Amino acid sequence: MPIPDFNKNGYLPKGLHKCSSNEFYQRFCVATVNKPGREERLDGIIREQMKDIFEEMLYFAAQRGSKMIIFGGSFITNQPYPDDIDCIIIVPNEKCIPSKSETFIVSNCKIDAIFITEDNEENIYRMINLFSRNRFNMEVGLVGVLVDDSEDITDYDDYDEFYNLESHLEDMLIYTSRHIITGYQKKGLLITIHGLNTYAEWNYELAPIVSSDHWIFAPFRYGNVKSPLLKDGKKIIEQFRDWVYEIKTRYRMNPSVIAHSYGTFVLASYLHLTNSKPAVTFNDIILTGSILSPHFDWKSCFDSGSVKRVYNLIAPNDPWVPHIEKIKWINNHPLYGNSGVTGFEVPEDLAIFQEERIPLFDHSSMLKRDVFEQKVMRFLNASRLIQ
Repeated sequence: MPIPDFNKNGYLPKGLHKCSSNEFYQRFCVATVNKPGREERLDGIIREQMKDIFEEMLYFAAQRGSKMIIFGGSFITNQPYPDDIDCIIIVPNEKCIPSKSETFIVSNCKIDAIFITEDNEENIYRMINLFSRNRFNMEVGLVGVLVDDSEDITDYDDYDEFYNLESHLEDMLIYTSRHIITGYQKKGLLITIHGLNTYAEWNYELAPIVSSDHWIFAPFRYGNVKSPLLKDGKKIIEQFRDWVYEIKTRYRMNPSVIAHSYGTFVLASYLHLTNSKPAVTFNDIILTGSILSPHFDWKSCFDSGSVKRVYNLIAPNDPWVPHIEKIKWINNHPLYGNSGVTGFEVPEDLAIFQEERIPLFDHSSMLKRDVFEQKVMRFLNASRLIQ
């Protein structure tokens, strides 16, 4: 029988509703809430990410001889943003129960997995009854995903006959063979490119902020170089070209970038290495102390798919960026300019390009914790939801 519809409270009706893995995926690993615009996309993103978790759990259970996984909790409700999965994995014997050092490969989700052996029927029924009531003690439905297609599977449909209030209250405090497994999918890959005449100490401030928010942090450091504006620039750009391709290949994802001062030139030079789409494309680019020309052709970068979004932090009182005009006068490089103090000239309807002007900042004072937390990370995390 198909999994029934949700009731008016957003739960499945009482009972253990059995289904195949494909039926479970089609029902719970796609968008379930019909909301227009951003809310609908967000719901789809979150539940679609759960597909990989579910497939890993299914494989994990099958390897240990499990015939059925019983799911409860918010994941099998109409809640649009479930952040955990509660399940009972019934296995043949104690050797199939993983040690506490074993984990699922999961992403951005907490899993409460209860492993119980087939011969321990008392605990199976107790856990099913625990899952069959929500935190308001209302009866709700469960879903049993059949891992094994054999007919020799206990159905546990009579679980309600084993309900005992005293046991239920006790089980609410203690889970038998409980493994709380928390895992996070990395939100993205964030690289940084520093400026001249520095050891890029701001990376030490940024690293724990980025890592604790579940981003892979990869700073590109080319050393404390004094004057590549005139002579060493090509070498650094080639180093970046090789390095960024290796980073992308290693982590198998397109990076986002925070570039400061000369780092903005390195990044822009890479984007212009060819007239077509480069080997590495970028999700989000955040510019600080930019020394690029205000006429830099961001639209072409967007149109080619080289870049998805740009956020330029403008410091109109920056004392260093205006000096780039002197360098430009010497070597006439078309990429140089003072966009760090003036901003870029882009079409007004280019919504994927953002700028913010903050008079308080100078060339380096924006590279502080408050900016990283309140502006940089907010921009990066919000951009992840844009499809």
